[in-house]
Amino acid sequence: MNEDLELYRFCPRFDKCSVNKCPLDSHYPNRESILTDYERKCGVSKLIRVRIHEEHKGNLKYKGMTQGEYNAKQRWDNLSDQEKHRRIEQGREALQNIRK
Repeated sequence: MNEDLELYRFCPRFDKCSVNKCPLDSHYPNRESILTDYERKCGVSKLIRVRIHEEHKGNLKYKGMTQGEYNAKQRWDNLSDQEKHRRIEQGREALQNIRK
């Protein structure tokens, strides 16, 4: 990847985005949100941001995710397979109860 080229330029919303604290910015999360910004949070899905990071061989600390998304992924990745399975089943049961 060209070091001068920021990954946020590959975002499908780049031309109309006003988010100053972008997860695809090499300076994220050090930039502050600007109170007068129309949007203060990125509206692009995590899946798209991560794909942009991977396709362009980015070197972002959080790999295109917000700090919260990245930390949650780290916690999930550190769970045992048994605990992951237990939580997935717990979620399925909760969804079934909601649909009843």
